[in-house]
Amino acid sequence: MNSHAQNESFVFLFPGQGSQAVRMGLDVYQKHAGAKKMLDRADEILGRSLTDCMFKGPMRDLTQTVNAQPAVCAVSAACLELIKETPIVPAAVAGHSLGELTALYTAGVFDYDTLIRLADLRGRCMQGCAERHPGSMLAVSGMRPDLVADMVHDSGPAETLVVANYNAPDQVVLSGSLETLQKIQAAVLSAGARGARFLEVSGAWHSPLMAEAQQRFLAEIKKHTFSDAVRPVYCNVDARPVRDAVTLKENLVKQICSPVLWSECIKSAGWDYSNALFVEIGPGHVLKGLVLSNDRRRKVYSVGDMRSFEKCKGKCL
Repeated sequence: MNSHAQNESFVFLFPGQGSQAVRMGLDVYQKHAGAKKMLDRADEILGRSLTDCMFKGPMRDLTQTVNAQPAVCAVSAACLELIKETPIVPAAVAGHSLGELTALYTAGVFDYDTLIRLADLRGRCMQGCAERHPGSMLAVSGMRPDLVADMVHDSGPAETLVVANYNAPDQVVLSGSLETLQKIQAAVLSAGARGARFLEVSGAWHSPLMAEAQQRFLAEIKKHTFSDAVRPVYCNVDARPVRDAVTLKENLVKQICSPVLWSECIKSAGWDYSNALFVEIGPGHVLKGLVLSNDRRRKVYSVGDMRSFEKCKGKCL
């Protein structure tokens, strides 16, 4: 072992909805007993074959919010099983949107069964709400977030259009009704944005259109017990490190309608752990790109399958 794991801290990051892909988790399922056990347990908890949906698709089924949310959390937790066999232990954690659930699990706030049940609950609440209040999301790149936010503010009522994700210094995601998003898409492109593309999502996440989902989630989450975190969780709603169980539960509920302050989460964690290596754990590598967009000097690795795990282990140990 070299000096990395002994002398440097680690910040674990967990992806959210949108990182799903057919065959995600299959590699670790086939090659690692602990990961297989986690994914099989998810099937048992849900009473349906989530693994079939993940491994076989089709993508349209996996992308359904009721499947995507527990699937992404289950794969992230399965990949975490690989890390647990190494001396790589996080000093702090953060998760993007849905990924905050996996971050809380990693911080000891609740157990794996609760993780899957909450992901399933969140997915059902949000999908049901989206069917009653249709909307979508638009990623805007190459334009300062404050300028985009000003245009959003001037475009109409916040009930139908908001900034949902502050991802990087030149990337935000807007959320709202399809009509308002189409209008703002044309406006930001005319104002010089490099890109403005619709995301493959089935609802206006992190917007007031999710108010019904938030209320339903609040009513159900009261039934689940949270513990204080054993390590700080940088929460999406305010980018502050939190350990208190009550605050963590409140933030998780607020997050459904509030913007994801991801760029601030990365900055805050990077400031508090200046020498930390960031490790994205779960399907895809979107968060790795966002970390580098916020801090090009930061060392960041992704662990989403056996190959990326071996690479991360080789660099970090």
